[in-house]
Amino acid sequence: MAYLMPVSRRLAMRLAAPASVCRQCVQRAPATATRSRVLDAVRQARAFPAQQVRFNTTTATVSEQLRAASESTAAADATTTTKSKRPEFTTSKAVGLWLLGSAVSVFGIVIFGGLTRLTESGLSITEWPSPEFQLLNPHMTLAEFKKIYFMEWAHRVWGRVIGVTFVLPALYFVARRRVSLPMAFNVAGRPLRSGIPPRVSQYRLTTHFAAAIVCYSWMLISALTVLRNRRMLADPAAALKTIAALRNPALTTLRRSATALAILVFTTALSGALVAGLDAGLIYNEFPAWASA
Repeated sequence: MAYLMPVSRRLAMRLAAPASVCRQCVQRAPATATRSRVLDAVRQARAFPAQQVRFNTTTATVSEQLRAASESTAAADATTTTKSKRPEFTTSKAVGLWLLGSAVSVFGIVIFGGLTRLTESGLSITEWPSPEFQLLNPHMTLAEFKKIYFMEWAHRVWGRVIGVTFVLPALYFVARRRVSLPMAFNVAGRPLRSGIPPRVSQYRLTTHFAAAIVCYSWMLISALTVLRNRRMLADPAAALKTIAALRNPALTTLRRSATALAILVFTTALSGALVAGLDAGLIYNEFPAWASA
């Protein structure tokens, strides 16, 4: 309450003014309101309580106090600007670990789904009107049937686990219209629907496989990005050195080669899905010497 003392003193002096003063002279006199620069500086500093400045009238001059108030204002503006930007590296570490676990789960179900497809376990055990069992597996014993049943059952349960741990939170983005429902159905639902006829479309299965690879890659890259940013935030000096080293022009060829290799691996994986779906590998199994040529 010390900053209110000058104001109270002025009010007391006005109230205690002598009655003999000529009021006409007072009215004719120019209205000059005396302003206290110290009081203005204090008021300006009080506008930013997070960055209050302590004033010492015995050791600090008025200019120093005004300079301190301006620095307090600039610091408060910088703090507000920083909070409004919401930088990416403020993401919680738990989010990175969650994405990393989801990526591992998707990678596992892709491998297990490939085994299920190659062993033709799915169409042999479902209740769909399919002649798969009568044409290919009439000699199957109960133990062999249990084996393929376990593979298909584990594949489907694994998919449900992924749905609980990742897809359900992703429904939030669908509700916010970030992902359209027709696209989600075409990528994930149509391959299952195509299995009702006796033959599963290899093109839809390839699309399903490509979506799984893209989903896995996105999860892995996002998880590594979050964890990397958290590590850089812990040691900014070392992070700046690392970034400067990665911007070396000598690494341009390596980055381009890595990108080209990733595209080549993705294309090879999709072509392999088509080959498996068409049983094209059974024609010539002596690659690269086709037909012993």
